[in-house]
Amino acid sequence: LTHGLVSGTGPLIYYHESIPFYEDHQEEIDGMLYETLEETGLSSPAELFGNKWEKEDPLARDTNNQNLLAWFGFEETLRSFHPEW
Repeated sequence: LTHGLVSGTGPLIYYHESIPFYEDHQEEIDGMLYETLEETGLSSPAELFGNKWEKEDPLARDTNNQNLLAWFGFEETLRSFHPEW
C-alpha cells in the first residue's frame, strides 16, 4: 500500500488480472467510489483520479478505467485494515 499497485507490484499488474477482479467486485468497488466521492465532496471519478481517468469513458466500459477502479478497490480495502496508511 505504501507505493500503490501502480508501482508494478501486487496481484493486479496486468489487465488479464485486474479486469476480472473489477468485474467480480464491481458493486463493492462502485460503492467505495460513491462513498469516497461523497466524503471528499468531489462529483466525478475524473476529479478523483485526475488525468489517469479517461473522460471519454465515464461509465468505465473500457479497460483503462476498469483497471484504475480495480486498483482503487483493492487499495481502499487494504487501507481499511490499516487506516493510518
